[in-house]
Parts: sequence; C-alpha cells; structure tokens
Amino acid sequence: MSGPEPNGLVLRPNEPLGAQQAAMIFVRRPVPGRVKTRLAAAVGPEAACDFYRACCEHVVSAIARCPDLQASTHIFIFFSEPSDESEIKRWMHGLLPSPNSLRFVSQVAGDVGARMQAAFQHVLALGYHRVVVVGTDIPDVSGATVAAALSALRQHGVVFGPALDGGYYLLGLTAVRSCLFSGIDWSTERVLQQSLAALRASGVADVAPLDSLPHLRDIDTVRDLAAWLADKQAAHDNEGAVSAVGAGAILSGCRRLGHEGDVSTYTYYLCRSYRLD
Repeated sequence: MSGPEPNGLVLRPNEPLGAQQAAMIFVRRPVPGRVKTRLAAAVGPEAACDFYRACCEHVVSAIARCPDLQASTHIFIFFSEPSDESEIKRWMHGLLPSPNSLRFVSQVAGDVGARMQAAFQHVLALGYHRVVVVGTDIPDVSGATVAAALSALRQHGVVFGPALDGGYYLLGLTAVRSCLFSGIDWSTERVLQQSLAALRASGVADVAPLDSLPHLRDIDTVRDLAAWLADKQAAHDNEGAVSAVGAGAILSGCRRLGHEGDVSTYTYYLCRSYRLD
C-alpha cells in the first residue's frame, strides 16, 4: 500500500505487482553543483550536470526500452530528496512514451550501503524475486546487460557488474545480504573485493561468476572520462556515445591532460553534444 513504510520509504504509485523482477536506479535532480562534483572540478558544474543527466536518461531508457525487460521488469527510481519528487517524476516521465513501468521511492538517509540495503529490503518485500541496482556513472551499460544480470539471478543469489576501478556498477540479489552493506570502504578500489570477502565470510556461495557481465568503466573524474573516450577510440566505437562531429576533437583534447583548459573545453563540448539514444 502507498504511504510510509517501516523503513521510511514511500512507494508511489500504488499499483498491483505484475512483474517478478525489478531494476532500481538512484538519482538526484540534475542541478549544477549538486551532481558529479569531482567531474565538475575540472569541467565546470554546468557541463558535469549535463553529463550526469545524459547518463541517467540513458540508463532509464535502456532498461525501459529493452525488449527482454519490457513485459517482466519494473523500474524503481529512488530519488535523494523528498522535495524533488515532482521534478524527478516530470523528468523521468518525459523520457518514455509509456512510463507505466516506473515507480518512485524516496531514499533513506545514510551512506550508500545503508541506502542500498533499505532499497533492496523494500523492493524484495513487495514480492519481486530478482532485483538489481544499477549505477548512473556508466555510459556503456545497456538494457542487455541488465537483462543478463536478471537472468543470472535465476541460477544464483548474487550477481555483480564489475567496474574497472575495483567497484561495481550493478548488484543483483534474490534476498537481502546484509553483509554487503556495512564494513565496505565505499568509493575505493576495494569495494568489489571486500564485498566478495564479506559474502564468503557469511557462507554465501551462490555468487554468479564475475565474467557473467562485462567489466565497464564508471566516470567520476575527467581522467575517467578521458580513459573512456580512449577506449571508444581504440574500439572505433563512437555509436551511442559521442556525436560524430565532435568525437575527434574531444579525443584529441583529452590526450592533453596536463592542460586543464584543453580538458575543460573539450569535455564541455562532449557533455553538450552527448547522445545516448
């Protein structure tokens, strides 16, 4: 039912449960200075905000439009500030022609571990059998990747989407595993290994192989952005990432990381020309 739950979350709207699996996405309202602050230190708050908005819109659209997920998966948007609910709804509903798969939930207070644990508890308690949380810092995440994660949860109790920086961009569970949400050095290269060690120490063995999902790069800083662009150039893959007109100039500028002005200029162009659809 709608209204406050014991864990402080609010589910909106109140609709019958029709799917057995769910994807959760944590979002903030895209306001310059409030999002991607480490990237903003190099490229400015407006450009960093544009980048954040593009990544969020990509993740939501990729999941909602994936043929393998449309009929079977509900999307939960966990927003950070209760006062932003109406703006978040307007933003998200504007992305999709039929946003019936979206549910909106206010996050609890606390660190990322506390927020993830509360989110998993809430959604699993609603009766969903397979639940994933997907990060918004990964431009290369796809609907197919999320579908593969949910499929892996048919045979395993835990699945990770490994990030190249030592963390993870996706976590999938069939039951709450409290050991994953405390005692972890969040935002460090130790996150994934500490999480795996916590599962072993708790006797949890049904973890999907780490190669079940692709290793992807998350983007927190301008150096992360430059490395991602270099990956794209090496793979000759600009589709869905950077407009063809600006790709060469952006890649050239990001090679000169010692020149802050060049990095800021070219990265700003990237954020303004970002196309992920």
